Amino acid sequence: MDARTLKSLGKSSQSKDICACFATRQAARAITRFYSEIVGNELLGSSLHSLLQIAYLTGTVTVNRMAQIAVMDRTTLTRNLKPLLREKLVTISPGRDR
Repeated sequence: MDARTLKSLGKSSQSKDICACFATRQAARAITRFYSEIVGNELLGSSLHSLLQIAYLTGTVTVNRMAQIAVMDRTTLTRNLKPLLREKLVTISPGRDR
């Protein structure tokens, strides 16, 4: 987006939505930063800790279902699970369909 487009958006009815989205993202980053400071675990950032919580609370769960719960794309979840797999904090095994 160029400066002219951004300027015209600021005058349109969409500007409130853009500002709300931006404010929500700022708030999410601030909460993540605060949470990371509290947890203080360098291995497990807040997102990995959240995935561990989902795994713990759901028990055995498919990757697809875990992605839905985490509101993530399945491939993004699989990539984010790699450090947890490496540390043997979670396991992935074939389901009945494979």
